Amino acid sequence: MKKNILVIGPKFFGYSEAIRSQLEKYGNKTFFLNERIGDDLMSKVVVRLGLRFLFNNRLNAHFLDVMSLIDRENIDEVLVLNPETFTNEQYKKIKDKVLGRFLMYFWDSFKNKPVFNAYISDFKSNIVTFDYVDSHKYGVEHLPLFYTEDYYPVPSKDSRYDFCSVCTIHSERIKYLSDINDVAKKNNKSCYFHLYYNSYLQLLLKSLTHPFSVYKLRCYLTNKKISHEQINELFNLSKVVLDVTHPNQTGLTSRTLESLGSGQTLITTNKYIRKYPIFKDSVLFIDRDNLESGLESIDKLKRMDPEVIQEYRLDNWINKLIGFVK
Repeated sequence: MKKNILVIGPKFFGYSEAIRSQLEKYGNKTFFLNERIGDDLMSKVVVRLGLRFLFNNRLNAHFLDVMSLIDRENIDEVLVLNPETFTNEQYKKIKDKVLGRFLMYFWDSFKNKPVFNAYISDFKSNIVTFDYVDSHKYGVEHLPLFYTEDYYPVPSKDSRYDFCSVCTIHSERIKYLSDINDVAKKNNKSCYFHLYYNSYLQLLLKSLTHPFSVYKLRCYLTNKKISHEQINELFNLSKVVLDVTHPNQTGLTSRTLESLGSGQTLITTNKYIRKYPIFKDSVLFIDRDNLESGLESIDKLKRMDPEVIQEYRLDNWINKLIGFVK
């Protein structure tokens, strides 16, 4: 049955838009609203530090826009992605205004976004998380992330690089990639990185905290995003994809699923990959403190059967997600 579905979420590397597009393929009419009042650094900081009173008028006006759209377009269902802007009371009003399904999906850990804890008391039965530990700790449903149809194997491509990584330079990531690059050079292996910084302030902070790593990898640093199609091409030009996870997250990154969807093997610093037996032959866990010995085992990796990894393709992911909440 065709439904009017509102997707509320951040503009985050096109993932919200991809989800909306897939819902439309099922015959639904969808609408998207950016949950953030702005994508600039100041707007994000105000919300994450709990300083909403600084932008109180803008936040309230934004909330009223959501409520107005629900009335105007006769919204049946609401899917909220990685919420952090609206309060519990505001989301309760949104939930009460629709007769159908109300779902929240989290692709960050509760440690990274303490505001998530506030949602548990009122929306526990409506929450699904990508984070393995959070799902068990808080008793909410668990669903790993997905990959889109932009990621697929290209058999004719010859490997140009031994290792590649496409990522944002958050947390300690640049330090570990610098260390991996050193180990690779020592073993006559080639690397290619696309290291994205979202502001010059972020780059400055990394230059202060990890000056040597920033200097060594300076040729890979950029403030330009690349498309999913370009990432897939880069993966297919590489033997192994590197995934250095945030230390506070146990959920599988989108890069994990995207690399496997593109037909590649993966090295990850996320020990919780062991909780997913279907990946055991295609993904290698390496300890952050013992990189060299881990990298010696890459020849044992085998590419995943395309039929198996399709379980995590976006269309199948949405079917699982909407099945959690009736």
